[in-house]
Amino acid sequence: MQRTVVASLLAVIALAACNPDAQYQDPPTRTDASLERFNSCGALEGGFVDAFTEELVAWRYGYWYDVMMEDGGSPPTNDSDGPSDYSTTNVQEAGVDEPDIVKTNGNYTYVIDPSWYGNNSIHIVQTWPIADTAEVATVELEGYPYSMFLSGTKLITYSYVYDLPTSDADPNRYGYGTRISIIDVADPENPEELRQIDLEGSLTDARMIDADVYTVVNTYAYTPPAINDLLNDPSLPDNSDYWQKTEDEQAAIREEARRIWRPQVAEIVGSMDVTTLLPRMWDHAPGELVDPEPISACTDVYHPQGISRPSMLTVAHLGIDDDDGTDVSTTTLMADGWQVYASTDALYIAQSSWWWWWGWGNLDQTTNIHKFALEGANTTYVASGTVDGWIGDQFSFSELDGYLRVATSDFWWWGCWGDACTENPDPPANNVFVLQESGAALNVVGELTGIAPEEMIQATRFLGNKGYMVTFQQTDPLFTIDLTDPTNPEIAGELVMPGYSSYLHPVGDDKLLAVGMAGDDTGNITGLKVTLFDVSDFANPRIADELDLSAGEWSYSEALWDHHAFTYHNDNLSLPFYTYTWDEANGTSDSFSGILSIDVDTTNGTLDEVGRISHDDLVADSVCLWDEYWVDYYPSGTPDFSYCDDDYYWYASVRRSVVIEQNLLSISDYGIKVTDLADPTDEKARVLFYPAN
Repeated sequence: MQRTVVASLLAVIALAACNPDAQYQDPPTRTDASLERFNSCGALEGGFVDAFTEELVAWRYGYWYDVMMEDGGSPPTNDSDGPSDYSTTNVQEAGVDEPDIVKTNGNYTYVIDPSWYGNNSIHIVQTWPIADTAEVATVELEGYPYSMFLSGTKLITYSYVYDLPTSDADPNRYGYGTRISIIDVADPENPEELRQIDLEGSLTDARMIDADVYTVVNTYAYTPPAINDLLNDPSLPDNSDYWQKTEDEQAAIREEARRIWRPQVAEIVGSMDVTTLLPRMWDHAPGELVDPEPISACTDVYHPQGISRPSMLTVAHLGIDDDDGTDVSTTTLMADGWQVYASTDALYIAQSSWWWWWGWGNLDQTTNIHKFALEGANTTYVASGTVDGWIGDQFSFSELDGYLRVATSDFWWWGCWGDACTENPDPPANNVFVLQESGAALNVVGELTGIAPEEMIQATRFLGNKGYMVTFQQTDPLFTIDLTDPTNPEIAGELVMPGYSSYLHPVGDDKLLAVGMAGDDTGNITGLKVTLFDVSDFANPRIADELDLSAGEWSYSEALWDHHAFTYHNDNLSLPFYTYTWDEANGTSDSFSGILSIDVDTTNGTLDEVGRISHDDLVADSVCLWDEYWVDYYPSGTPDFSYCDDDYYWYASVRRSVVIEQNLLSISDYGIKVTDLADPTDEKARVLFYPAN
């Protein structure tokens, strides 16, 4: 197939001279996050030389050297007679879909086997009419599928693959990557895999807007074995007492190592076709062996200022049409990035300073943000900016009226680091920055700093001109933030309570529904809590109601860290729920793994538990998946115990829920149970993925 390569996102380097004898000191502090293209393959080659050289220095003289040495809207339905109402994936922005393990169009529900037992399958289940609920097909995929989109009659799945299907296998090259599969489900009972697109690297995240799919992949650049061999050069400065030396002595050792290494690296890289160092892509029919091609041309690779690691970030666009999709186009950078946010017309990727820290000196805790205009096959890099602090998740971002709002923390879970602790007269805290595009720069035009010193952000949500932030150390302040004037964000109100919230969801008028952990005034965390906040008085937020689910037992939910597990539909909240209780006196335990269903009354501001749905009975009627997984680890071929005994509370992992009209579907690795939304004891249907008989 012909492909249009638009650009490449590579975290590798700033433009560097190609002179192999060039000398340079420790990488400079980044002062400009903007990106530019390499102007030739020679410039790209010089960039790789700098990056590989600096990486060798980091491997041998960085903080982690000893560790390395030791460890080596609803989509269209398939049937016009489908249900009148159903829930879809919980996403951050309307019109911007996110990949997940479950997708539905009401008529059919598609489930990536959520277990890790190696089944590598997608279950296709007819879910309308409810009385006819049944599994109608299974799609077996190579690799390990872990998320997907549903676009009309196409599934777009993401799988981790160990063996990329190349016809020119290089034993020294990484053999793993991310596979995008296009599966035709126009006839759900006879699905057909049409196309496979393999990208060298690991999936960071993806978004789908209408029929345009944008995939973000991080790739560590292929490192020729000869470069790794340079670590053992006997002429290198001895590093046995490196950490007992002064900082100046350490810097001199690193510079001497660069002087020795750089000409050798330049010789190795110069003997190669530099494009072979770029990530590769395969576009092929299932089972077809094809030659890979570089994901971009030399002059289509952007790079940041200063020397960067030999890592690459690729944004790949794929349009899903009536056939098997359009040609793939890519946008590429020499830089990595691990947090992704997208509005309907722009995608932002955050690159925290941890990823370009070489392992010596202070870690300056900042974050570079790169913006890309989402225009289908014409997706391009637009601008970059820098903010202080690190970003927690995608909800730390929000775009409105041309402004990007970003929430950051000055320190992370292990505490503050470097200048944030020693030289800054103010204690590390939390911040909100407002950025606006100007040319190739994202400039900070408004900021609110110093929020909740010595605490860390647990949850953020921006809704219109209002922002909400939860921080935590011993108690949980919920801050309301007025963003009406983007150049002057201000704290409007604050509510302090024990515990914390980790996800905030807008419901009704002026209400927030939160899932988090309960606690006491000393900061001791006790278990799961669901809270309904009333923010109608923005300056005085209050708790309308809460369900403390921690009494007498430890409890938690996948929704604490994955908002896709949070399903709010028709005034009902359903989420995975796990509890564990240990009776020390009797030496016995009790546990529950299932779905928790809660009625949310936004008018009266109340929360009421409707019930709990267990899949224990599905397990009893199924093959024990844990036993099946472990059987190969026992010499006899059969373990002398069963992981599916009643003592094990986690053997049925209920991961997601879907609402179809007044029916609640709970989905686990063993199957689907359909119950009445108002009465979970009223079971209407069930599906076993792995029946015992």
